[in-house]
Amino acid sequence: MIFPIFVNSKIKPYTSMIKALLHNKLKDSFTDPHFKPSEDSLTSSIIGLLMYLPDDLFWQLLRNSCGMQSGLTESVGDILSVNFWEKMEADGKHNSNYVEPDVWIECRDCNIIIEAKKNDLCGQYEDQWTKEIDSFYKTFIDDDKQLIFIALGGNDSLQDCSKKINDKFYTIYTSSWYNLLHEVDKYQLSLQKENLSKETKGYMRLLCDILSMFAVHGYLSINWLEGMAHTSIDHNSSKILSSLWEFENKAILQDFYKPVKTITINNILEIWKTD
Repeated sequence: MIFPIFVNSKIKPYTSMIKALLHNKLKDSFTDPHFKPSEDSLTSSIIGLLMYLPDDLFWQLLRNSCGMQSGLTESVGDILSVNFWEKMEADGKHNSNYVEPDVWIECRDCNIIIEAKKNDLCGQYEDQWTKEIDSFYKTFIDDDKQLIFIALGGNDSLQDCSKKINDKFYTIYTSSWYNLLHEVDKYQLSLQKENLSKETKGYMRLLCDILSMFAVHGYLSINWLEGMAHTSIDHNSSKILSSLWEFENKAILQDFYKPVKTITINNILEIWKTD
């Protein structure tokens, strides 16, 4: 599967097959015509499309997905390159020849590493964070810019944490695919309320494709009650509400919480990482 990838330059995209994928037109291109969503296809599809947005907007959406309390810088400067699965020198402490962060974004003012997991519930582990941070500085010895590490998806909690690596502390910023989806959806809705210029019309088309790729990978945009317009209730409403209770496909909600965790008024802020 070929998805948009930038290698060493933000202006050298490879061929995108997203429209063909969405319309099931790839059956003649592969031996097995069935698309199976994976961690890599999710990462390359979403990040690979987001990077076509203006630098400041790309970072705004990614930053906001980490929560308003993350304390992440508002600007990272110009984005110089977006690199997927860049091979970095092994840290020498583990049995591997190289380390591959999912995404490395080189910016004017900092470097960003994204370690992504397909499932929002689990998959991240601290040893992998340590290896990737260690390997980055082993590969780029003279790079003294700030390193921002984002664990996207797979987190037990969306609370940021601090890791001590080689006598230096690094903040691990946490996000989820649903958080990122929400930011994209929210921004798209804000554009719909404006008189679109030629430039913002292009953004809208791109954002629609991003939302479509989220859906292909099982992440659906949901309209919450608090965001819906007020409406009157008549005698037919009770029938509609009753039919909603019969809806049994709860798969779209599975990544919002862990059933083993009890959500209370005391821990809701920690679980949802709200401001």
